Amino acid sequence: MATIVTLGSATQDIFLLHPNDMSIKRYVVDRAVCIDEGTKNEIDSVHYGIGGGAVNTAVALHRLGHQVAPFCMLGNDDAGKFILHELQAQGISTQGITVHEHYATGISCIITCDTCDSALLVYRGANSYVGEKFATGMRSFNSMGTNPFWYCGPVSGDAAVALGAFLATIRPHVASIAVNPSAFQLGIGYPDFQTVLPHVDIMMCNTREARMLAVHIESQDVGTVVFHNHYEDDQLPRLIRSFFGTLTLVHFAEHVMQQGPRIVVITDGAHGVYVVNASHVYFHPAFSVNILNTVGAGDAFSATFFGYLIEGETIMSALARAMLNSAAVIHNLDATSGLLSTEELQKRYEHQGVGEIQEFSYEVLH
Repeated sequence: MATIVTLGSATQDIFLLHPNDMSIKRYVVDRAVCIDEGTKNEIDSVHYGIGGGAVNTAVALHRLGHQVAPFCMLGNDDAGKFILHELQAQGISTQGITVHEHYATGISCIITCDTCDSALLVYRGANSYVGEKFATGMRSFNSMGTNPFWYCGPVSGDAAVALGAFLATIRPHVASIAVNPSAFQLGIGYPDFQTVLPHVDIMMCNTREARMLAVHIESQDVGTVVFHNHYEDDQLPRLIRSFFGTLTLVHFAEHVMQQGPRIVVITDGAHGVYVVNASHVYFHPAFSVNILNTVGAGDAFSATFFGYLIEGETIMSALARAMLNSAAVIHNLDATSGLLSTEELQKRYEHQGVGEIQEFSYEVLH
């Protein structure tokens, strides 16, 4: 199994379970959670978990048998101690974690909902200063052996600014790098994110983030791409039918891959996942499952896909396994409790296989 460093955030996740629906409402039109002013709102219970991109992916990869080390920053406080204790209890190395005396640990307060996605209140805390670790980052992992793999989760602040230069430094010593950028990196931080892409093998994001990136691509006057295919529209997954403005999904992915990555992954929530390489688009629809919580499902997918791909599995095999692990997470309350072991995931994969995946060659798409 591989040695993997997971760079990004670490949070203590506080789940507020099942608030009173009379005082917290979901308005579908503007997708806003509203709480009545001046009211005290009862909840059933509180659940504490660990979260953040670096931590969630580290736990997922560790369950799959990889040697992992989250590369993140905590405060010297109760929340930070909680995260360290939970990681150590699972046998995950904490050698890449910095405990800072002046910054507080990141916190996510998650308001659950029986009929809609959860709403998060996020305090980034020490996560905003992960870039301070970059100067000594590679030296921290000498004991992990040569050519580790790096998974870079969403970052913001100084880390988003400095990530490109950091990856340029470690790239000669690293076997493969995946990146899952934040909305900040694909929005106002896009100029800095452009320095990241040349060093990346796999870029993963969700549909909203992909369309944020598409705004920058389309503004570069790349020209209109005429979309031809040998399928009726109702036979095609929705992002292949229509992606963003004049950009097709394939054209968007090609533009990204021209900057460095060889694989582009776009998760589309309840609609499924797309994987694009130099010649094909692979689409896996979402499973029809009962959803308890969606927090951490994206991290589970990304970690699993990356973990199997670097072990030599095909895109279709890695994609199918990643979908199974992601589906297991949403059956559970927090981001890590439902993550599967290698053995359990293999059993589910042998039962499910790759039969759900649709494969489209570029030749039939444009």
